[in-house]
Amino acid sequence: KRGQVLTVGVNDTQIIPYICTALNNIPLGIKIASRANLPGADNLFKEQFNRMFQQGLFKEAAQVAADAPQGVLRTPATIQLFGQIPVPPGQPSPVLQYFGILLDRGKLNAYETIE
Repeated sequence: KRGQVLTVGVNDTQIIPYICTALNNIPLGIKIASRANLPGADNLFKEQFNRMFQQGLFKEAAQVAADAPQGVLRTPATIQLFGQIPVPPGQPSPVLQYFGILLDRGKLNAYETIE
């Protein structure tokens, strides 16, 4: 018997850019990047986060930060942004909402643990 052993590999840094550009399907790229923790959609997540944050949709912005692949938005700068928001009367603090969403998704990273 004769045979061959083949190895197939995928360049995971190119999957999301391919989906977003060649297939022109940005929502699919965002979903796959989030679910599979793949790089390549960093700017898309940052834009979405900034847009929601500027619109005052802090809970939704926190969800985007929590879902962003490879913790790209889970930085001291993000914590600082949420910390600077004035607390509306009778509402929970946006920074506490941010940490609550992160804890619902799993563990805190080194920056978040210090805070």
